[in-house]
Amino acid sequence: MCGICGYISLKKVDNDILNKMNDSMAHRGPNDQGIQQFRFGKYNIGFAQRRLAILDLSELGHQPMYSISGKSLITYNGEVYNYQYLQKELLNNSVKLRSKCDTEVILELYEKYGVECIKHFNGMFAFAIYDFQKNEVIIGRDRFGKKPLYYFYDENSKDFVFASSLQPIMMFPGFERKINTDSLYQFFYYGYICEPNSIFQNVYKLEPGSTLQLKLNDFSIEKRSYWNIYDIFYRNSFNLIEDYAEAKGRLKEILIEAVRQRMIADVPIGTFLSGGIDSTLVTAIAQSMSGKKINTYSIGFYEKQYDESVYAEDISKYIDTNHHRFMVSEKDMFQLIDDLPRYYDEPFSDSSQLPTMIVSKLASQDITVALTGDGGDELFCGYAGYDNILRMQKYKWIAKLICPISKSNFIQQKIPSRFLSVINATDDNGCQWISVALKKLLDGLFLSAHDRIKFDESYIDESVNIQIRRMLLDLSTYLPGDILHKVDRASMKYSLEARCPILDFNVAELSFCIPHKYKYMKGEKKYILKDLTYEFVPKQLLDRPKKGFSVPLRRILRTDSIHKELDKFTDKKFIEQQGLFDPDFLLKIRYMVDVDNSKYEQSYVNNAVNIMWNYLVFQKWYNFYIGV
Repeated sequence: MCGICGYISLKKVDNDILNKMNDSMAHRGPNDQGIQQFRFGKYNIGFAQRRLAILDLSELGHQPMYSISGKSLITYNGEVYNYQYLQKELLNNSVKLRSKCDTEVILELYEKYGVECIKHFNGMFAFAIYDFQKNEVIIGRDRFGKKPLYYFYDENSKDFVFASSLQPIMMFPGFERKINTDSLYQFFYYGYICEPNSIFQNVYKLEPGSTLQLKLNDFSIEKRSYWNIYDIFYRNSFNLIEDYAEAKGRLKEILIEAVRQRMIADVPIGTFLSGGIDSTLVTAIAQSMSGKKINTYSIGFYEKQYDESVYAEDISKYIDTNHHRFMVSEKDMFQLIDDLPRYYDEPFSDSSQLPTMIVSKLASQDITVALTGDGGDELFCGYAGYDNILRMQKYKWIAKLICPISKSNFIQQKIPSRFLSVINATDDNGCQWISVALKKLLDGLFLSAHDRIKFDESYIDESVNIQIRRMLLDLSTYLPGDILHKVDRASMKYSLEARCPILDFNVAELSFCIPHKYKYMKGEKKYILKDLTYEFVPKQLLDRPKKGFSVPLRRILRTDSIHKELDKFTDKKFIEQQGLFDPDFLLKIRYMVDVDNSKYEQSYVNNAVNIMWNYLVFQKWYNFYIGV
């Protein structure tokens, strides 16, 4: 795990500047650092890396790394789990490797297969390769987008900058930090900014499963998708495994191999164990392969209605792991709020980032690699929202009957906003519903109008089961934009590598061959995954309602210290100078949060709380990186 950055430009960039760009990601790679700068034709080119050593801890893993032939140069972040198999392939073809690290394997396979080499890699990664013969740069990202990769492209000035985070791009000479207001609106609605957008104009996130080639002869870029969730789903859905026992057996076999590959490291390994199905299954498989007790980590909450750490402890005792539990208070989370802008390099407001940072800090004291259970909900139908979306579709006919009546202004004012959201969606066959309350509040808050909120569903056939459609949409939006973004930044804050066995692409491709009725059986979510987990851990230890944890945002926003900050951030002069929000409407939203007043519908109050939390997160980010 590392941080990478680099540039191609007509500008001459001093070593000091490139080093500063690189050092802004020091937390991502504390073990080593390196830069390479050179000129090719009229272009200045620089590559840099901060290294967190996981494989081959020697100096032979130093980056940026030249190929054996000297024809290409790489800077790389991540892990290729099948590198040992690929290494043997190279050795059998008389390639004399200098190291035992996966970086060199990637580079030599590039020289053998070109950009198509990326299809051979099973892992989480982001890389940039400069090809001296073709005079082009190739950047690539893993299939699910576990590792981040931003790029800035300006065809007019002939500037191209890439990085694992936004900080190096912001430090590039001449870069203008102009807010993308469409992305900002998306952030306020969803709490994150989805690929390919970023918070800045002309800065993009390379989409998961994609490569980009920058051809220096005409400074043009070409993006290609080498792995697309929708394409894979449609291909595999024609090869369904109708026999349940066979489907379960194959899932078990492929998950065991996914965990085995992710346990390969030259540093200590452990797991995050929340006590849920996904983390329990991953931990149980990992412990069954280990010759000694593995370290497991969970956090508990003093609020008993949220605390599931006791279940994690019971599971740990049964599996026989070396368990570490840390109790979290609101004060512990408060202390991390000021850190958010530095480590979450663009506005991001999923409040579970706070406990995720705390468990990462706890684990990093003993281990360098942590296995997680991410991906189980999206692949095997685990979210409560999948129940809701099925229920909403079932009763949509009632809403259609009411729809004509609901168009009058009088009825619009009388109908609860949640019900109105369903009614407004009656003519839409998609798997998304827009919140009327949230949309109205945001339209009042922003100075400019934004109509496009829904994600593109054109890739999905409307005849497909609505839960499947929503799962596919979440896999391509919510998973990389929120879940993986959250875990990467939280873990890398403490130089901890998080690996996700369930998101092995082989597991995903097999999941698309498993009939949906085995995932959602008689209203029970993740049925086949639960059934498999019961082979490792008794059902009674897992068969319980999921509590979940919700950070008490309204209470946080009402604390004295936060309240004083919001006084500054809601000052009319400050807002007008920023030029993004309506100051009077913002105060109206804040009033909903600060004052217990029954005249507002609860849905509006709840959304006002989320908006003010998003506003606080954004303004802290803005103050840290831009200022007024």
